[in-house]
Amino acid sequence: MMENRRDNASGNLPRGPSGLPLLGNLLLFRSRAHPVSKILTNWAKEYGNIYTLKIGPKPVYILNGYDCINEVFNNPDVAGRNATKTFIAALGEGSGPASSEGQTWTCLRHFTVKHFSSSTARQEEIISEDVERILSALNSKAQTPIDIHSVFRPAFYNIMCKVAFGKSYNYSDDEFKTIADIWDTVARNAGIATLNYTIKLPFGKSHEIFRKVSSLKSLLQNIVGERRSQMEDKSATPSCFVDSYLLQQNEVQGKEVNKHFADANLIWSIVELFFTGTNTPEIVMSSIIVYLINNPHVQERIQQELDNELGDKPPTWADRQRLPYTQAAIAESMRHANNIFLGVPHVSSRPVTVEGYRIPAGSTFMANLDSVMMDPTAFPNPDDFDPERFLDEDGNYRRPKELVPFGIGMRSCAGEQLAHMEFLLMTCSILQKMNFENPPGQDIPTVFTSASGVSRSPRPFKVLVRPRRMEL
Repeated sequence: MMENRRDNASGNLPRGPSGLPLLGNLLLFRSRAHPVSKILTNWAKEYGNIYTLKIGPKPVYILNGYDCINEVFNNPDVAGRNATKTFIAALGEGSGPASSEGQTWTCLRHFTVKHFSSSTARQEEIISEDVERILSALNSKAQTPIDIHSVFRPAFYNIMCKVAFGKSYNYSDDEFKTIADIWDTVARNAGIATLNYTIKLPFGKSHEIFRKVSSLKSLLQNIVGERRSQMEDKSATPSCFVDSYLLQQNEVQGKEVNKHFADANLIWSIVELFFTGTNTPEIVMSSIIVYLINNPHVQERIQQELDNELGDKPPTWADRQRLPYTQAAIAESMRHANNIFLGVPHVSSRPVTVEGYRIPAGSTFMANLDSVMMDPTAFPNPDDFDPERFLDEDGNYRRPKELVPFGIGMRSCAGEQLAHMEFLLMTCSILQKMNFENPPGQDIPTVFTSASGVSRSPRPFKVLVRPRRMEL
């Protein structure tokens, strides 16, 4: 049924595959027969760069191809968010940089980008601290097959705790375990978090997420209260997102924009930072390890570059210019894995014309990034894993515009640089000192469409870690 064309009963609107009554095309995202991203891209070949899916009873317009997505997602009239919020609606009133609209979004987006761009040195320091913990964990389990997710996950949680509200935890700390448990639940049900803007179920997994996020709200309110008390000392230096936000509140006090920096929006902002800055980076790093295991020649070439350029010196963010092949391998991992192939929905505030179709106000758009990062015009032989596609004729790293793992347009990920820094410092640090191999008897790990249906991640796998140097 889903392969049949849907009649264009609404006039000049994009066609699309037929679906089921009430459910529409929702079952597509539970398909295991074929990768969802490939199905979406194949439909673009049949219906064009924009076509209609129904996620439940509501139409969603799927955009395909860099030029189409770039044009639509850079249109201010398509920068809105759906009025029915996702799982973090359990936080109550408010919105963050990812969920807000209008002037609130403009203010929060500008503030968030400014904060991250002005705190690069602090972010590098934060990441390096947990990189040392990763190295210690890997070294303690050397020569033994380990679950790499269990190593990366707490590190990303702790990094985000420090970035968001300035607290570094022992991984066995009770408060840290509470935070980790909440985000483990969210990660396991990411599909609900992404797609539930059209179908909100008051029971089951959706209810569990709402309950845990509600408890997180109280914890974060207490933490914000602690940071506010500390920042009342005029000599205090801001060291995290919350500190900068509290200073911003003081600066805009009595001004019209003050309403956009309410405490409720701060709580939302913290939660959105966690949602985008923990599970997804952990999936990306695990995917990088999968590709290194599958392509040992790439692992060896990265290590050769690290040995030649850095020796035993710990890597820094500034070193990236000296490591073009390492950057290329990370970029190719993100392109090939395409972990988040459907971005956050955009909603139009006015009627817009896309590819000749007049789409009404209030319509929802989603971008199929597979149609961009697996485009053979931009990336010849896209199914091949080939880091050299990101090197120019002189061996320098180049980033084509079609490399878009963080989205396209006005609402692309504000924390992109932080993520790049994490991936580079972690990859360089562990490959300086470790080799990664597939344990004997285990199937070679690969990256699959996850249970949520809207992302791709490695299935659980173990990796054999071998120290490169005896002094470790």
